Amino acid sequence: MPDIYRVEKNKIREIMRTHKGQSNPIDRVELVIKVGLADRVVRELIAEVRQEGLPVVNLGQGYFLCETPEEIETAIDKAHAYISSFQKDINGLRQAKEQMFGTQADLFEIGKRNLQVLRGVRK
Repeated sequence: MPDIYRVEKNKIREIMRTHKGQSNPIDRVELVIKVGLADRVVRELIAEVRQEGLPVVNLGQGYFLCETPEEIETAIDKAHAYISSFQKDINGLRQAKEQMFGTQADLFEIGKRNLQVLRGVRK
């Protein structure tokens, strides 16, 4: 995100310091209203704040600042579950591609045969 959102990122940091622990979350809509930006932008800024080292997470009940190692581990587990789900999607898409179009080796062989046919026609 461009640095034009520096003020809003600081605002998110301030807000999250008043929402410490899983038992004290802030609803996403409320956070969006307080920050004053579009939902998508706020989520991207939260990701940036998290990547900068502030453990802000949403485990389904709203955003909060992690207070314990267990809360952070729970967030890590949730992220791993997302990754696993995406990996299954990727695997399914690869399988569909192979079923529909063959493997890369199959495509290479088809291309090679077509080239041989074209060369035979040009003689």
